[in-house]
Amino acid sequence: MNRPSQTSLFERLGLGGAVALAVIVRVIQYAANSSLHLDELALARNIVDRSLVDLLGRPLAYDQVAPTGFLALQKALTVLLGPSDAVLRLLPLIASLALVPIFLGVARRFLEGPALVAAAMIFTIAYGFVVYGATAKQYSVDLLASTALIWLSLLVVERGFESRPGFRVAAAGVALIMVSFSAVPIATGLAILLVLAWLRLEGPRPTGAILSILVAWGTAAGVHALFALRGVSPATRAYMADFWQTGFVPWDAPLPTIIGWLPSQTATVFDILLFPQAPNHRLEHGLIWLCVALAGIGTLSLVWRKRSAAPFLLCPLAVAVGLAAVHLLPFRDRAGLYTAPVLVILAVEGAASLARIPGRARSRVVPGVAALMFAGICALPILLEPPPWTEQHIRPVLAEVIARLEPGDEVYAFYGAGQAFAWYAPRLDLGPFV
Repeated sequence: MNRPSQTSLFERLGLGGAVALAVIVRVIQYAANSSLHLDELALARNIVDRSLVDLLGRPLAYDQVAPTGFLALQKALTVLLGPSDAVLRLLPLIASLALVPIFLGVARRFLEGPALVAAAMIFTIAYGFVVYGATAKQYSVDLLASTALIWLSLLVVERGFESRPGFRVAAAGVALIMVSFSAVPIATGLAILLVLAWLRLEGPRPTGAILSILVAWGTAAGVHALFALRGVSPATRAYMADFWQTGFVPWDAPLPTIIGWLPSQTATVFDILLFPQAPNHRLEHGLIWLCVALAGIGTLSLVWRKRSAAPFLLCPLAVAVGLAAVHLLPFRDRAGLYTAPVLVILAVEGAASLARIPGRARSRVVPGVAALMFAGICALPILLEPPPWTEQHIRPVLAEVIARLEPGDEVYAFYGAGQAFAWYAPRLDLGPFV
């Protein structure tokens, strides 16, 4: 398995600009401080209203589920800094910013030249990567955990399973596994790949790194799996199974539907990744399916070009499909967002691979231009509707209500706004509501 090659001046400038822009757009989204939307509010009320023991020891209310470590960190932050909207979104922001160098660290092991810059461009401004970095839910942390586990695993193999980096990878993996549900099966899959890579080593095989990773990751995965099973009530499990129904493989459907399930669900991930609003134009749907097709082509290309490293990159996607096949975790839009970094790399590789000219396989110019053109097309939805984005921004509405209230007035809250009123009414000193 080869380490990343040295970067050209173009790559350094392009990647440096991408990193700077990634930080800027994420801070802009966070600083907009829009109101918490319904899903955020339901989780926030669990975090703020419960003690830590109650938060981690009983199923969450309001049909919510969240990783154990994520809940503990969110509770600690609200206790230390106060239960404000900005504090509840601080951990997702930190995870989103930490993901920037880690994504590039993974991408440069599979892409090079302009294709690498193209992947960085998409990652920098794609809606899903930015908006969930300022959303008080676990999705941004899931993104960080899945991508970081790939990076750590590749690092261990590249270092020849040396003990010192192996111990650090083992410890870092434990932290990642405890803050993300999807990290549990991903770490399991990556551990299997690490064992296979270790068995292929020639000569004496160092055992310290692989044993520490297997023990640490296995223990953390088992502990978090037990917490996850205990933390979901039967009613919430039934609700989730119904709400995310299309995210599970429909084994009782006709064969063409089963075959088309994976492309259609991959399309929902690209949809939520690229578009601030639901696509309603033929060209927008065309872009989504172009991404799906290119990701499929990119998968074949990387399996051919990077045979030893490709399984590590594809692990989160394989895990997502496997879990959906046995109806454990859905693979659909934001529930499958943790696979988005992998899908971006695959789609860019697909665009570049189509442009490779037979007999000129070493040329990076034409494939790189194709990849950059693809990145430019993917950037159009964000350029047409730049950040910050808001959803269910209710605070200005409540401020107007407060300004118009007369003594003795009561406020009627539609049931769909119940979470928002329960959260914001006492904070804005809004009187009684029914």
